[in-house]
Amino acid sequence: MLNKLVRITRDAEVKVTQNGKRMMSLSCVYDVGFGDNKKPVWCDFTMWGDRTENLAQYLTKGRQAALNVDDVEPHAYSKKDGTIATVLRGTIQKIEIIKQASAEGSKPQQAQPRAQDLAQSKSNDFDDFVDTIPF
Repeated sequence: MLNKLVRITRDAEVKVTQNGKRMMSLSCVYDVGFGDNKKPVWCDFTMWGDRTENLAQYLTKGRQAALNVDDVEPHAYSKKDGTIATVLRGTIQKIEIIKQASAEGSKPQQAQPRAQDLAQSKSNDFDDFVDTIPF
C-alpha cells in the first residue's frame, strides 16, 4: 500500500471497458529526497467504479491529491531518446483532493467553529481535568 501526496501531471481520463465497467487513469508525480538530491517519481494509477466519472472533473493537471494505492509495482519502459525509465503503476483505493489556495491570498482561512462544537466544549469542565495531568 502506498500513501502519498502527489501532483497531477495530466487531466484524469475516464474510459468504459467492453463489459461496461468504468476505469479512470491518473498520471501524477511526487518527489523523493531534498535539495540537489530531489528526484521525481512518476506514477500511472487506475481507479475502478462508478464514482470515477464524478471524481475525474476535479482531478486536473496541477492539482494535488492524497492517494492510497494498492498493488504498486514499478514498470520499465523505453523513452523516445532510447533511455530506460521507470513508472509506478497501481490501483487507487482512496483519494482525497487537496483544496487549492484562492488566487486572492495564499493564506489558508481558518475554519470557523461550528455552534455544536462550541456548545460541546463549553459543557465540558476541563478545569478538573488539568489538575490530574502529571506534567
